[in-house]
Amino acid sequence: MPCGTGARLILLPPRGLNSAPEAAAVPAAAVAGATATPIATPPSGSKNAFWVQVGVFKDRGKAQALVKKLAEHEIHAIGEEAHYKDGVRVRVRVGPLHNKAEAVAMTHQLEQLNLKSMVIAP
Repeated sequence: MPCGTGARLILLPPRGLNSAPEAAAVPAAAVAGATATPIATPPSGSKNAFWVQVGVFKDRGKAQALVKKLAEHEIHAIGEEAHYKDGVRVRVRVGPLHNKAEAVAMTHQLEQLNLKSMVIAP
């Protein structure tokens, strides 16, 4: 189970009127070299925690939909902006989790929802 108390839904702010057109999801493995800006502040004590990344999206709406879907299954997820050479993406991550075993168990739970994911170590 995630560290902290209960499942919370953290919605990402809506995109402005001048935002780029909708784009497809970026594979979770394509995260090397990006800088990140939290959209929501991660819980205190989460710096040394494990996270499970569920997706990386150009479209904030798709990221919000995934966060909402996870919340409906009582899975706490956050969105985090990552700045790449070709634009901003929103990473959707589940956590924070106490240890690797919990993170791996979460990947199996996400598989039951037909979601691919990967463990992010501290």
